[in-house]
Amino acid sequence: MPTIKCPGCGQEIKFFLIENAYEGPLKCASCKGLFKVSIEGEELKAWQPMTEEELKAGQEIEALKAKFRRTPRSD
Repeated sequence: MPTIKCPGCGQEIKFFLIENAYEGPLKCASCKGLFKVSIEGEELKAWQPMTEEELKAGQEIEALKAKFRRTPRSD
């Protein structure tokens, strides 16, 4: 299983990707740091700190997108 090091504390984080790349939130179980990361293959390409408020806002946006994708059109 691939691992990356937490940008905050250096702890190894094991992960499984269905696709070859991932961009989104990542929370470290050790330091509880929350980061927006970009992972390609098994390599951490970019990261930036993220707040709980930013995470919740992103989740709300994704929920709205999903809702509108499921809503059948009535012409």
